[in-house]
Amino acid sequence: MSRDPDDLLERAKPESPEADEDLEDLALEEDYSLNPEFVPMVADALDRGDAERLRELLGALHPADIADLMGFLSATDRQELIPHLDADVLAETLSELDTEIREEVLEHVPPAALAKALGEMESDDAADVVDDLEADKRAQVLAAMPEVERAAIETSLAYEDETAGRLMQREVVAAPQFWTVGQAIDHLRRESDSLPELFFDVYVVDPAYKPVGAAPVSSLLRAPREAPLAQLMEAVTEIPVDMDQEEVAYIFNKYHLISAPVVERGGRLVGQITVDDIVGVIQEESEEDILALAGVSDAGRDAGVGGIVRSRLPWLVINLLTEGLAATVVGAYQNEIAKLTALAVLMPIVSSLGGNAGTQALTVAVRAKDCPGSTASFVQ
Repeated sequence: MSRDPDDLLERAKPESPEADEDLEDLALEEDYSLNPEFVPMVADALDRGDAERLRELLGALHPADIADLMGFLSATDRQELIPHLDADVLAETLSELDTEIREEVLEHVPPAALAKALGEMESDDAADVVDDLEADKRAQVLAAMPEVERAAIETSLAYEDETAGRLMQREVVAAPQFWTVGQAIDHLRRESDSLPELFFDVYVVDPAYKPVGAAPVSSLLRAPREAPLAQLMEAVTEIPVDMDQEEVAYIFNKYHLISAPVVERGGRLVGQITVDDIVGVIQEESEEDILALAGVSDAGRDAGVGGIVRSRLPWLVINLLTEGLAATVVGAYQNEIAKLTALAVLMPIVSSLGGNAGTQALTVAVRAKDCPGSTASFVQ
């Protein structure tokens, strides 16, 4: 049974650290999905213009949960919610939003605020966001960014879509092979502000900046300071910058990688791909395969009736034509079917088996397409 939003607001109003924890418990279900009762609380705070209450409600959510919340709010509420997000929270939220909702949200973020948020992102996420902008606003946002960050985004956008170059983050931790563990650790501490937000390896490079190995951070922490990196480093699996993201995901899965260096044509280190990027690729490709299996396209969470119809109508029309053809064949032989009743009994069996066989064949074909080592991939 639904509850009155005012009662929920009063019950969840934080007055102590314990109340803050109660608000977090109210925001999410046990499976970490957004509580439907929490959405009207946020909408009510937006309607009343209660910035303080809204800040409390949003403070109980992870940026990924805020992205889910935006999917349940109206376009007007989403527009009003944006100014209440700090630059770092806005940055993480934008990277988690569905493409359709993100494009709509970006229209209402001022160029200066968006440029500040992009500065909080990793270069790969920032490039994805900038790629969704209209040309005029993209120019305004890039012009408002520092030169180094702008150059990193423009370089990422120069690579083909769905390749390692677009997937990678340009921020890496590299060290010459003659360094010791102590020198590497001291360097990490000195340059902490410029380090990637998430990294697992220190890439050991030669004078040409080509990776010759990688020293895991866990090994650095265990080794004595005087130990040379050359003794700790492990072999690396290099990812060409123009490799398709599906092949990159296959390599990560096959060799159980946590991160991998990305190299340009001459072998020079230009970035890295981490496992969190691959999880996104696997999810994206899986969704595409499921939609291909059903013969539909993704209409988006907030799509209207027209969008849903357009995404499903082509396949339904094809089905109608094929079923009409089958009905025509049955009609042409109706006299023979009338003479032999057993044929009428067999018709639904044949139709059911044909449908199941088609689904199985399509499933096997889609599955084979995603395996780089399969025969189907070589045929393609």
